[in-house]
Amino acid sequence: MISLLDPHRTGVHTVVGVTGEIDVATAPALRDSVLALLNRGATSLVLDLRGVTFVDSTGVGSLLRVHHRAALLGGSVHFVADQPAVLRVLDLMQLRRRLHVTPTVAAVDDCCPALRRGVSAPMTVPTTVRIGEPDRLTP
Repeated sequence: MISLLDPHRTGVHTVVGVTGEIDVATAPALRDSVLALLNRGATSLVLDLRGVTFVDSTGVGSLLRVHHRAALLGGSVHFVADQPAVLRVLDLMQLRRRLHVTPTVAAVDDCCPALRRGVSAPMTVPTTVRIGEPDRLTP
């Protein structure tokens, strides 16, 4: 079971607390709720995952989708996590830096100082790789 706490503002950030387990049964609902916030105009979103006790690959996929959508909309999303079970999964997948994971909500500003000024941080969006095309850098 998973619970989302009501969104609240902390400075320029919209913070949403998440508690429970993010797995195959709960990840779609979490993803849809967070994407709805982004679609309604939340430009600096912080998902507080300190209440999350477990995350599986489906949950990680949902977090990545949220991250990607925020980038496409010109916003930013950060994840706050301090639970060893959650951090271990993100570390194994080498996603802690890409997903802007911080130990506290206050640390989000240190991660991306531009957010303090209300400016969205640049986010990396995967580019399309065309298979079968010659490498233009080689002679």
